[in-house]
Amino acid sequence: MKKRHLLVIFLSVSLLPLAFAQTVILSDDFNADTSANYTQVNGTDVQVDFAWDYSAATIHAGTNIPVAPNTSDSSKNGLRMQVNLTASALTGTNVYTNQTFSEDYMVDVDVFFRVNGPPPAGGTGSTEYYRVGINHTGTQLVNYYQDGTANSPVETDGYYYQGTGDAGASVDYVLFRGDSAVADDAADGGVFEVSGNVGESNSNGTDPFDGSTVGYYSTTNYPGCTGDQWLELRITYISKVVRVYMDGYLIATLSDPAQRWTSGKVCLGMEDTYTSLAPADTSYVIFDNLRVAQIPPATAVDSSWLLYE
Repeated sequence: MKKRHLLVIFLSVSLLPLAFAQTVILSDDFNADTSANYTQVNGTDVQVDFAWDYSAATIHAGTNIPVAPNTSDSSKNGLRMQVNLTASALTGTNVYTNQTFSEDYMVDVDVFFRVNGPPPAGGTGSTEYYRVGINHTGTQLVNYYQDGTANSPVETDGYYYQGTGDAGASVDYVLFRGDSAVADDAADGGVFEVSGNVGESNSNGTDPFDGSTVGYYSTTNYPGCTGDQWLELRITYISKVVRVYMDGYLIATLSDPAQRWTSGKVCLGMEDTYTSLAPADTSYVIFDNLRVAQIPPATAVDSSWLLYE
């Protein structure tokens, strides 16, 4: 049985804009029902809605969810996920691209985590995870609790980043590596947060996104949290190194010398690792403007490459 492993090297937060040619090989604004282009692997008690209209959706104090940052018009449609709706279950869902990708490439997607709350304290059942992954087989549920048992690692694959919206977990921002070696459970262990404090809770709102570490997450939103606002998430796979960027900031890197997952499918997902229930339609994730682009090898290994065009 495969087990999930955490292999992370923390990097100082940095901003690197992108200046090389790309070839876009997948683009989906989720304005139409494109479910035929994806494969769903679901746990119990989940809901996945393609082309979900969020124009009337609100967050706290009746504020409407704004248009996603990479939407080219005023449309408000996205891929919505909800988990643990009524069953008080440890569960999750993954939506995999039918296409398979290999190095060197990058994945861009807009993410909005609607938190039952508001953050940072949140409300009942507010602590859940969104997920973006690469190089998956497309057959695994890729949930830490997919067998419904707390603290029981189960089979996973690929590389995936996941984060909470309310900073309510003991560890809120994590990069994982799937692993098929059962005996290797702790060999590459480690978790990260942008602050670099391993295992520290961010529920106090002081890190990592407090406006001093990452300027975007200021007191005008929710210090220490990424919920109830659009995130521009990027994952790159270059020379077999995985990097995660949030709103242009490099927040983590993962090098896998064993090169376990060199190609595969892109994953968008959501997971609840707690049994507490949020009220209906108060906790969900919206993904919008998914894009996968091939990066020319000659520029991919150039240390001077920049993040945004």
